[in-house]
Amino acid sequence: MYTIVAIASAVLVDLVGSLWLMVAANMTLKAALLAGFAPFIVLDIVKAVIAAQIAPQFKKIFIGE
Repeated sequence: MYTIVAIASAVLVDLVGSLWLMVAANMTLKAALLAGFAPFIVLDIVKAVIAAQIAPQFKKIFIGE
């Protein structure tokens, strides 16, 4: 469950960032996605998966479940 939410969050953040780039820099959607989404999404997904695997362990340590 953590993994799905983490990946969806990473994709959402990158998409919103690309849309903001499109508006702020007066770019086309394709150009904004190529500049603000494509270079970052792979490593963002890797980080999200790693964080999702670590999160339950921190929950056990700090909350005690």
